[in-house]
Amino acid sequence: MIEITEAAMREFKKIIAAESNKGKVVRLALAAGGCCGPALGIDIVDKGKPGDVKFKSEECPVFIEKRSFTQLDAATLDYINQGVQEGFFLKGLQRGSCCG
Repeated sequence: MIEITEAAMREFKKIIAAESNKGKVVRLALAAGGCCGPALGIDIVDKGKPGDVKFKSEECPVFIEKRSFTQLDAATLDYINQGVQEGFFLKGLQRGSCCG
């Protein structure tokens, strides 16, 4: 199962705590990417979709698209804020070789 680090979960909680996002959930899904493989989509939605897999956090519900769940099995989602590098980063996703 995908690992979501404490830093990533803290950031999700901040996003969900915003007034405009009260009562919403986080939904993760892989989308077709460039030549390096799929990209991770992070959406704030009213609820998960039928068939989504719910991640184990009750404080901040995270749903993972069923089709993406197996591809994310060995991955780690982290949030990094170091200098100019800030954002969510997906590590360990099995990808093919990249072009360019």
